[in-house]
Amino acid sequence: MNAAPRYVLTCGHCGYPKSGNGPDCVSALDLWLQTPCCGQVLWALNEKHLDWLEGYVAATLRERKRSSEFGWSNKSLASRLPMWVKQAKNRSDILAGIGRLRDRLR
Repeated sequence: MNAAPRYVLTCGHCGYPKSGNGPDCVSALDLWLQTPCCGQVLWALNEKHLDWLEGYVAATLRERKRSSEFGWSNKSLASRLPMWVKQAKNRSDILAGIGRLRDRLR
């Protein structure tokens, strides 16, 4: 027997509902690592997420690899990032934002 979800989140922009009942689910309370950045909101779930994000943003060469089985896939975390995070012109501002989020962890 499946237990009912403990909460349901709804996107404020599109209204998409997300149910969850496990410790890995994202809730609005989990997103305390937020800071304004480039006219948007830069956020991370935890230090591991910040590490990954910092590595991606700091990279000057971002290579995509074509899967022999699936071709060009859109399943990677990097492919889902908003365009403003991927743009080189925002690199220094985003890295500064990541620094602010790291300070919150301390």
